[in-house]
Parts: sequence; C-alpha cells; structure tokens
Amino acid sequence: MPSIVALMGSENENARAGAMMLLSSLAPENAGEVVASGGIGMMIESLSRGATDQTLHTLAQLSKNAVHAVSIAQQPGALTQLVELVSHPHIRELVVTILSNLCALGVITADLLSSPQTLHKLVAPLMQGGLSPEMRLGLLSLLSRASHEPGGRQALATVGAPRLLVEAADGSSDAAAVGHGLQALAHLAADENFRSQLSGWGALRPLCASLSSARAPDPRTRAIALSAVANVSYVEPAALLSAGVAPHLASLLYETEPNLLRMALTALLNVTRDASAVPPHCAGEMLAAGAPAAVVGLLAHADADIRAIAAAAVASLCQLPHLVVGLASAGAGVALMRLLVHTPDPTMARTIASAMPALLIDEQSRAAARDAGGAVALSGALGASTDPDARLTIVCALAALVGGDWRAAYKAAGWPPIIGSLQALQHVATQRADMLEAYYAVARGAAAALSESDGRDSLAADSRALNFVCTSLWALAHEQSDLAAGAASAHVALLREMSSKSERASTRDSISEQFDNALKLLVEVSADPELASALAAAGAPAALMPLLSGPHALVAARSLAPLLTDEAAREAACTSSNIDTMIEALVTTEQEEMRLAISLALAGLVGGDYSQVHAAGGWKAVVTVLAATAATASPQMATFASGALSPVIEALDKPHPASAAPTQPSSPAKVEAAPPPTAGALIEKAMSSASIGAQNVASPEKPKVSLAIAADLD
Repeated sequence: MPSIVALMGSENENARAGAMMLLSSLAPENAGEVVASGGIGMMIESLSRGATDQTLHTLAQLSKNAVHAVSIAQQPGALTQLVELVSHPHIRELVVTILSNLCALGVITADLLSSPQTLHKLVAPLMQGGLSPEMRLGLLSLLSRASHEPGGRQALATVGAPRLLVEAADGSSDAAAVGHGLQALAHLAADENFRSQLSGWGALRPLCASLSSARAPDPRTRAIALSAVANVSYVEPAALLSAGVAPHLASLLYETEPNLLRMALTALLNVTRDASAVPPHCAGEMLAAGAPAAVVGLLAHADADIRAIAAAAVASLCQLPHLVVGLASAGAGVALMRLLVHTPDPTMARTIASAMPALLIDEQSRAAARDAGGAVALSGALGASTDPDARLTIVCALAALVGGDWRAAYKAAGWPPIIGSLQALQHVATQRADMLEAYYAVARGAAAALSESDGRDSLAADSRALNFVCTSLWALAHEQSDLAAGAASAHVALLREMSSKSERASTRDSISEQFDNALKLLVEVSADPELASALAAAGAPAALMPLLSGPHALVAARSLAPLLTDEAAREAACTSSNIDTMIEALVTTEQEEMRLAISLALAGLVGGDYSQVHAAGGWKAVVTVLAATAATASPQMATFASGALSPVIEALDKPHPASAAPTQPSSPAKVEAAPPPTAGALIEKAMSSASIGAQNVASPEKPKVSLAIAADLD
C-alpha cells in the first residue's frame, strides 16, 4: 500500500492514474492502510491537478466513516478544493456527497461556511435547478449547517439563500429536505438581526403549517418550527396570525413535552398580547381548537415556568371577547386563585389580578374563587406590592372578587384587603372617576365592618390602622353621608383605646401620635352638626369621659358640648357615673379655660337640671358651673365670677347656728335653723370679698362696672 501511495506522487501521469485505480479498488476493504500510508493526503493533492471520478468516488466512500472524515477535513486546503469543484457539473454530485457526509459528521469548520464566496458556490446549483434529490438534499444540509453560526447566517442572507430554505420547508416532499429548511429558518429566527425578515422571505406560512402533526408527523420537526414561531412572535405577532398560527398554537397546548409547551405558550401569549390586533376569526379558531380548556389545565402543571406562562396567557386571552366565556366556563378564575395561593409571586400576582375582572362574571364564579382562598391571596399580594399600578390592578381584582360588596372581603380575610385598598386608592381616586367609585365602595365595606363589634374590636388591636380607617372615612363622609356612622364608630373605638392607654401612661409623651391626630380630628368633626350627631350616636360622649382626667382633658371637654346637643345622645350619656366624672374634673382643675369647657359640657349634659349637679357635687359644683358659665357674659362678669366663686361656696357650705334653747324647758321646743343667706346677701359678700372696684377698676369707672355686673346678674 505505501508503494501505491508513493506512485500517486509520480510525475508520470500514467503512473499516477494507475496508482489511483489500484488505490480506489483497494480502499473500501483496506481503508485503514490507505489512511495510515498517507493515501488521503495524496488524493486531496491530486485534486489540484485535476479531479477524477475515481479519486472523488474513493473520497466519497471514505467520508462515510467518522475517523476518515476527520482525516479528509484536516488535509490542508481539502475543503476549499472540494467547494471549488461544486461548480463542475460532471463531478458535482460526488463532490456534494463528500461535503454532505463531512457536514453530517460535523467536521466542516464554521469559518468555511461563513464565507459568502463559499456559500455562493453552494447556492448557485440550487438556484439553477435540475438537481437530483440527493444532490439537492446534500446542498441544503450544507446551507443548514451554515445557519448555526452568526457569520454563516449573514452569508446566507447575503447570497439570497433564505428563499431556497423557504422553498425546501414548504414545497418539498422529502422530510429530510423539509427538516434542513426548517432548521435553517429556526436559526435565522433565533438571531435578532434576521428575526423580523422572515415574513419578508415568505417563511411564516410554511413554519406555521409545520406545527400541524398532519403536515409534520415527526415531533422534532414540529419542535423546530415552533422554536422559529416563538421567536418571531416577539416581533411580528400580527404576521403570524395572518399566516394561520392561531389554531396550531391552541392544538400544541395539549402536548406533553415541557419544552414544546413553553414555546407554544410563549407564542400564544405574544400573538394575543395586543387584543386589538387579533382578528375575530383567529380568536374563533383558538376557541374551536380548545385553547381555553387547554391553557386553564396548564395552570396546574408540575413545571413552575409553565404555570407562570400559562397564567400570563390566560390574562392575555381574557382580553378577547370570544374566549372570555370559554375561559370562565373552564374554571380559569378558581384555577388562578389556587395558583396565587400556592405561588405568591409579585409578578404573577399582578398578572393573575389583571384577569380577574373579566373572569368573575357571576356570583357563582366569585364565590368559587373566594372559597379557593382568593381574598386572602390577593390581600397578601396587595400588602407585598410596592408598585402603585400593580396595587391598583390587585384592588380591581378584589373588587371583582367581592362583586363590589367589600363586606365579603372582610369576612374572608379581615381588615388587610380593606385597608390595603383604601391606601392604594386614596391618591388616585380624585383623579379617576372609575377609581373614585371603587374608593367609595371600599369605604362602605369598612363602614359596614365597623358596624359590628367584631369588626371594631379586631381593628382596635392596631391603633395605626384604626386611625387610618377613621381618618379616611371622615374625609369621605362630607360627601357620602352614609359613611358617617362607620367613621364615628372607628373614632369612638380609637377614643376608647386612647383611654385605655392613657390609664397606663404616666406622661403625655407615652400617648401615640395616632391619638393626637384623633383628637385634632375630633375637634374638626364635632364642629359639623351632622357629623357630631353621628359621633354622639356612636357613643362618643361616654368614650370622652375618661379623658377628662388625662393630658387631653381640655380637648375632650371642648368636644363634649357640641356632641350633647343631640337629645337622644344627651339622655344616653346623662348617667350618674358620667356626671360624677365631670364634676371631679371640674372641681379639681385650676385652669380657668378647663373649668369653663367642663362647665359648658356639664350644663349640656344635665340639660339645665342643676339638681343633678347638686346631688352629685354639692353647692361647690353648682356654683362652679354657674360661675364658669357666667364668666362668658362679659369681661367684667368674668372678673366678678372669679372673685365670687370661693366666698359663695364658703357661704353656702357654712352651717348656720340654731336658736338658743331655754335652760329649763317646761316642754320640748322645736329648734329651727336660721334661713340661708339671700342671694342679695351672697352677692354683696362676693363683691366685697372680690374687691372688684378697689383692686381692679379705676375710681371714676367704678359706677360703670357696678352697673355692668348688675345687668349681667339680672
């Protein structure tokens, strides 16, 4: 064998021809010796002196073996020479066979097929036509291999190869040729530089047709086509719909292979993302192909990625009127809620929430979604989200879930969904009419929950939340009067909580900021007669009583008076315990302003019946009330009342001596107490003790002051 190989290098052409003939006859059975003795190198070298059928035939035989194929490809200039020979029609088939064998075994380097000059030589015969099926298939395999590398894809586009690849994918009856065409198109679709050009090349229709099992029975072929479709769906969804992709994608949702499902769902999501661009007939085709039931079924798939994409696809399909009923009937609402319960992902939560308003079309579907834990899941998602738009989306989902009756949200998940929704809506409600109505609905739900003791007690456990709800409801109560009762209930609960903490607090600093705000709001609200009436009906007077002995006593006292103008509320609050509380605060305070505020409130509480004040606190309480209220008549009267208070109380409380009894009475005699001093006498004494004229008024003005006081007293 070495001698035969050596003769191939002879200068004598006849010797070379004879050696080649011998080598060709021996090669199939003695391929190893041929390779070992350098026969392949000599055959490649002989190509440069003029290829013969025998040489190419031998190389074609050897190229079928992986080891020999590597030897051929490693010979310097071998591949370049073979490509050059493709342009020779009489030996083209053998050359293409060698190249396709090398390509199939993966030994052709990428840089060779990245050259436009190389690809031009491979494309030219295909464009001319008239090739045998084998030769055509071999050339297509080379073009498909070129598409694997960026440089090769660029070269394919440069020499006009995509049109040939589309023809192979569309019109060939040879499954292998179709596979090569689809493979190359799939690689072009995966490249962002060429993805948007596929529709211009006419590739979308054959790609879509290859998604059908009837057209492409081999699952691998369908997977290749689906890969291309999924990539193109990011840039040309409308073109894909026009190419007939809709029913094929719906059918692929029933596949079991995870990668196929991911690609099918991705493409479906992309082509339906813009509902306005989806023709009605495409939606109808998806419905007929069973898309609603299929995609809803995938919400429970074992693969988390598939579940997430399926949720996004459901949300996208919900925008299509033709599919909404089908999705709802397939249980999409319940399935999405279950998914959110078990996968509390913020992104998924927003996606799922966006679908709820369309899917929850009746009370039956809403109830089923609530039973699946929807209220708790959405409430948790609302609390976890920091994105304002996402929070609004979740609030709208909650509104759909409860059908506008937020009491259902409270019953299912407590206060979190209501508080979270109020927070999400408060800043946008004034800017969007649809959000304002939703804001009112949530507020009514809060008011309804506050009408029950359980609702008040559970909210009172969090003073910050209680203060927020109270403030929110009062802000709306000016326009929505039906919210006043709920706001008042929250305010009273806050006052009671404040009283409880005040009893445990040693200084004002220990009272929380929420309670300070509550008192400021109390002053504002009590100034409105209608709102004050709601506060009174909710029991605000009784709730304020304990605060009269704390650091907030003055505000509490000032707020009491307007609350007691309601007769029913006054009668309810006018208990001996409340009277005692007010009197104790009245007689122990040393502040004139405080004394006046409590006196006015106490006067309102007893409704002018000072016998109740006397019975509870004696003359001291009565006179203190009268003096404080009289002081409001004029500055002069205020001075008089301040000076008269102590002597009048002293005079009323001083015991009067009994008449002297006989030393030796002959019979029992009745002893009578001296009558109490008259009002005139008391006033005289008070004026004397107060030293009004001498101490506080200039001598020429004394007559005027006396007349003013007399007029006030009258």
